[in-house]
Amino acid sequence: MTNDEFIHYFVTTHLDVKAGKPRPQSLPDHEKMENRWLALHGLGKLETFRYLYGECRSVADFHQWLRDTRGADTVIEASSLFEGTATNEIKPSTQPILNAAQWQHWQEQGFLRIGGLVPLESCARVKQFICDYQGIDLNDAATWYPNHSDWHGLMLQVYQQSDMEAIRRQPAVKQLFAELYQTQRIAANTDKVSYNPPETEHWQFRHHGLHWDIDHSRPPEYYIQGLIYLDDTPEDRGPLRLIPGFHHRYQAYQQQFNDPIAAQQAIAREPGAIPVPGQQGDIVVWLQTLPHAASINRSDRPRFVQYLSFTKLD
Repeated sequence: MTNDEFIHYFVTTHLDVKAGKPRPQSLPDHEKMENRWLALHGLGKLETFRYLYGECRSVADFHQWLRDTRGADTVIEASSLFEGTATNEIKPSTQPILNAAQWQHWQEQGFLRIGGLVPLESCARVKQFICDYQGIDLNDAATWYPNHSDWHGLMLQVYQQSDMEAIRRQPAVKQLFAELYQTQRIAANTDKVSYNPPETEHWQFRHHGLHWDIDHSRPPEYYIQGLIYLDDTPEDRGPLRLIPGFHHRYQAYQQQFNDPIAAQQAIAREPGAIPVPGQQGDIVVWLQTLPHAASINRSDRPRFVQYLSFTKLD
């Protein structure tokens, strides 16, 4: 399928759904193809569907939005990658990132924290962008709780920003995920950032329950989630929490429940979660079958994170 053929199918399918028409039969592996297309074109899923179900009226509209969002040259390059006439593979370093101890920890515990892969200046720039975007002055705590339409819970739904893109396209970041996936045939997803200020009497963080980000209608795949701490994130500043090693008992745990909703409700109360604090520039990666959540920020400074993940192209 060519890039233009996929866009036509993708757009008309969602426009029909928006118009209330019966959903057409999906192509085989439609979701995988959709995820591959979004990753190669550097588009966030939410921003794309927000446009499709909002302003978009035609395939021509979508083509124009795509060029406006990503630039004509980038769209041409992404089209070639999608059609297989070009490659995004990078030559792996002769020195692997992961050592034997880290591999063992990954296999046993299902998560890793690794530093030194991204310049700290890049982290500082994205942190400053988050502040500027929301009108936050770190020297004035009165500005730390913005009423911004793109800030939901702790997620800041912004995707197209040059410093964010520079981090997700760092060669060392790709190599880390390539080693974990054991293939160079991967592409960076266009993920969002998050901002988590300290909890106060007037602002409480309500999204700290353990959960999975999994489509439970299908068997779980080997999928890796990740984030980078954009600033030092000690244990009291809302770091990621997760239950180490839970991937070994995920299937058995699910089988205890009649439906996935009951399992999600139960996992929120499951004991055994540990915090994973880190320093600026530390990347944390974990298997999607590990229950996880951000934690309450009980420090005197906000927490800043950029999410990182990759899509396998094969």
